[in-house]
Amino acid sequence: MTTPLKIAVAINVSRKPLNLRLLQISTFLLLIVFICQEISAAVYIAPQLRCRNYPSYSNQGSCVHASTITTLRYHKAYNLANYIPRYYSGGNTHYELNQRLNRWGLTTKATFSSSKGILDFAHTNTLPAIISYHNNHSCLFLGWYVDPKTRIITHAYVLNPNHPNHIETPQYQEFMNNWRRNDGEAVVIVPRR
Repeated sequence: MTTPLKIAVAINVSRKPLNLRLLQISTFLLLIVFICQEISAAVYIAPQLRCRNYPSYSNQGSCVHASTITTLRYHKAYNLANYIPRYYSGGNTHYELNQRLNRWGLTTKATFSSSKGILDFAHTNTLPAIISYHNNHSCLFLGWYVDPKTRIITHAYVLNPNHPNHIETPQYQEFMNNWRRNDGEAVVIVPRR
């Protein structure tokens, strides 16, 4: 979790336009700092890196693969991200995905039993998690929204490969219920530092 940001600004605005301008600039910079702090609470994946769910030979979606491709692009593993759609489509379990990523030499952390710790790990380390979410569907968990005043998790950020231009923000309990109802699985690719 991030620590609270404490900034004090004191300026005498009673003196002419220069001080008023300084106040405006200071206020603008503070606003940018607060916005950046909130953005840093979740993984940001640029729209051009997001993979849309693609059809397979069996007319099933490839949501696990699309979510994996987006994650690999986020980690700048473009060759592997380009390899997947040529050879993988259709349904896949998160367990099989984890096994495959390990065979490819990638380090992962995973849960197949609804352990919230993996989501906290992903959030703390600014890593996307490939999760079971919605009905028989895989999405990306992008982190928690933590209320800056109460320090309580209020929402989650979710990227659905069926709608990659929109970030879902379900309330915390709704997210947890949906994730657990759909097997509570999550796979995080951990980059080597």
